[in-house]
Amino acid sequence: MAKYCTNCGAVLEDDAAFCPECGMRTDYTADGEVLASAGAVSGQTAASPVSEETTPSAAPSPEAIKAETAETVKAEQVQQTAPPIPPAPSPVREELPERSKEISTAGYFWLMLLYAIPILGFIAMLIFGLAARNKNLRNHARAHLVWIIVIIVVSVLLYLTIRIALKAAGVEIDWETLMQNIRDLIPVN
Repeated sequence: MAKYCTNCGAVLEDDAAFCPECGMRTDYTADGEVLASAGAVSGQTAASPVSEETTPSAAPSPEAIKAETAETVKAEQVQQTAPPIPPAPSPVREELPERSKEISTAGYFWLMLLYAIPILGFIAMLIFGLAARNKNLRNHARAHLVWIIVIIVVSVLLYLTIRIALKAAGVEIDWETLMQNIRDLIPVN
C-alpha cells in the first residue's frame, strides 16, 4: 500500500523518512508516535534541522524523541491525505441503436392523431405494439392499447352495475321508446 505525505500529499516510498517534495518528516504514525525506523534518524524534523551540536554517535533516547515529536508535530500535520482523484472523462454522446432512438414531440403528436382514427388507428396500435423494433414506439402503442382495454372493462362494469341497480329498484326501461326520443331530439335536415 502506498504512503502519502501528510503535508503535501505526494506519493512516498515505503521506507522514506522525509518527503521528497516538501521535506516533511514522514516516519510518524497517525497518533503522533515515532516509528521504529525514526530512532535511527538523528532527531531531525522538518521544523528543526540538524544542528552542529548533534553527532551521529549520540542517538537520542525514545523519550526524547517522543517529547520532541509532541512539540513539533501537531494533529493537523499528521492527517493522512488521499491521493488526488483524476477527473472523470467527459461523456461522449454515441449514436443510439435504432431500437432505442427517441421519438420527438411531433412524432408523438402524429401517432396520437393516427390512433384517434377509429379502425385504422386500432390496427396501427396493434402493429406498432406487437412488431415495432423501436422500443419507445412499441411501448407507446402498448400504453394506448392498455387504455382501450381499461375503458372497455370500466364501461362493461358500469353498464352491468346500472342494469342490476335498475332491476333491483323495479324500474323497467323501454329501450325502443328511449331511442325514439333521442332520435326526435336530433334535428334532421
